[in-house]
Amino acid sequence: MTTKRIYQTKYPILITTNTKERFCIFGELECAEIAARSLFFMEDIYKFDLLGYIIMPEHIHVLLMAKKYINMSEIIQRYKSYVYHQMRKQLGVKDKIWQKSFDYRIKNNLGAFLKAIEYIKNNPSKWQLPGKYYKSPYLYINKSKIAKIKRTFEMF
Repeated sequence: MTTKRIYQTKYPILITTNTKERFCIFGELECAEIAARSLFFMEDIYKFDLLGYIIMPEHIHVLLMAKKYINMSEIIQRYKSYVYHQMRKQLGVKDKIWQKSFDYRIKNNLGAFLKAIEYIKNNPSKWQLPGKYYKSPYLYINKSKIAKIKRTFEMF
């Protein structure tokens, strides 16, 4: 996993971040809800398009597209901090919940972009997780935003 500074506005990015020691904290509905609400909160503040995500028991995959020139590394760090503080405030969580680093993949062509969407949708079945992982708050796909980006790729 890496913590490089990412400044990206041209292509969607798939970001993966893990919990500390792969602890399955997001298997708890309350924790998953906080993680999901926090993504939408960050989308509003930092002006990126949240295209989709999957919240797994011990990691999260997020597909997003920057609307302006922003430091994605800083946003991920602030997201992790915000989730932790919300969980601490609402649920009394005291221990750190995140690994320090994260991984990212820039999706710079239509095929890679579509694969990322399918990866998010199919990740729960890959791990043979129960039905709750196939719906909100665990799974989110914004079909209209995805269609817009798909059309952009198809123009080139």
